[in-house]
Amino acid sequence: MRASGKRLGLSAAIVFVISGGASSSPALADGVSSRAVAPVAVAADPCRWGGVYVGADTGIGTHQTPWTFPTPEVDTSGGVFTPGANRVLQPPQRFFDTTPGSRYTSRDDSWLYSGHIGVNVPVGTPQIPLVAGLEASYTNGDFDKTQRSPFDPNDTFRTRIRDIWELKGRLGYTWNCVMAYTKFGYAQGEISTTAVGATTPGNFPIVAARGNFTTGGGSTSSSSSFETQRGTTLGGGIEYLLTRNIVIGFEYDWVHLNRRNESTPVIATATGGQVSTFNRSIESDLHLFTVRLGYKFGL
Repeated sequence: MRASGKRLGLSAAIVFVISGGASSSPALADGVSSRAVAPVAVAADPCRWGGVYVGADTGIGTHQTPWTFPTPEVDTSGGVFTPGANRVLQPPQRFFDTTPGSRYTSRDDSWLYSGHIGVNVPVGTPQIPLVAGLEASYTNGDFDKTQRSPFDPNDTFRTRIRDIWELKGRLGYTWNCVMAYTKFGYAQGEISTTAVGATTPGNFPIVAARGNFTTGGGSTSSSSSFETQRGTTLGGGIEYLLTRNIVIGFEYDWVHLNRRNESTPVIATATGGQVSTFNRSIESDLHLFTVRLGYKFGL
């Protein structure tokens, strides 16, 4: 009887444990299940560089624009007649006193304003976070310098540069919300050059310039013409995503406008006639330093 009682008691204990465990297992399972499906808050990445962007820039720039004189001046008229009833033929002459191989360099600096539009595309990996892009920009300023000629202090040379367009590819490396990049591409700008001679021996103010010219009587003369010179741009910069959409940065541009040979008439303003031909080669190097503010579309 004692052995039989012990067996009954052990059986009852086993039944109790099994029934208790079974009754508690659904609650345990529910607890695990609820923890597994609970939503996890994931913060949006504020440092996404991909997308289209637009912006405005301002800064300062400098330029060096050499004038090279490859050939001597050519007096095409054989001389100039003085005005009035008693006209006297002046002998052939040089008007700007340049010599073959001589050189003059115009230097100037100016505040700049510009705008840009572009697109960035992430092309790297988590280990090498690269961003490729394409950007177009327009820059203008007040590059306009008139200086005395180094060959004759009575003459002046004027250089003006404006309307700089660039189309460049960019490649950047990112550290979260910071990107450093380099760029290379095509550039073009408008350059105007004007040479003004004080007087000829007959006291005629004269002028030579690119392309079209406008002449006046009396003691003054003026000319103005713009021509496009093409070249290349190279530079780099650093940008910071202030927010998901606002980008600030700093950029440096070197712009080289290729050499162009010019042969333009020298005009006596008293007569409006051509008295000589002025030959020169013009090229320019610009260094542009700007701060940038942009808006990037998308998240």
